[in-house]
Order: sequence, then C-alpha cells, then structure tokens
Amino acid sequence: MHSLLLFIDTFNVAQSLLLLAVVHMSTNVWLVALFDVSRNRFPNNEKIAWRQLIVYLPLLGAVIYLLLGRNRKIL
Repeated sequence: MHSLLLFIDTFNVAQSLLLLAVVHMSTNVWLVALFDVSRNRFPNNEKIAWRQLIVYLPLLGAVIYLLLGRNRKIL
C-alpha cells in the first residue's frame, strides 16, 4: 500500500511540474509576441489588430502572430 501511495504522490508532482512548464512556456510565447508587435511598425492599422488578437486570444493569437504576422512588419 505504501508503494502505491508513493507512486500517486510522485505522479502528482510530475503532473504539477509539467503543468508549470506548460504555463511558463505559454506565458513566454505570449510575451514575446506582445513585445514584438510593440517594437515593430506595420502597415495601416495592423499593429492595433495584432495587439487585440494577442490580448483577447492569448496563446492562439500569439502563435498566429508568430507564424503569420512577423512577416508583415515594415523594416
């Protein structure tokens, strides 16, 4: 019985660490996208649209911006 409790406790620790890593990585992706939009210039009012997408749909908006929006900035 003790070994089963130890396994369950270890599993909960592993789940917690995995969850913490996923939250940390998601936050980093969100911050990178938000700072990248803020630093760069975009044609027309695209900057406002990208910021809204990133803020209102945090992870999804950040991934969409990093995949599609970075190529639209003005150098």
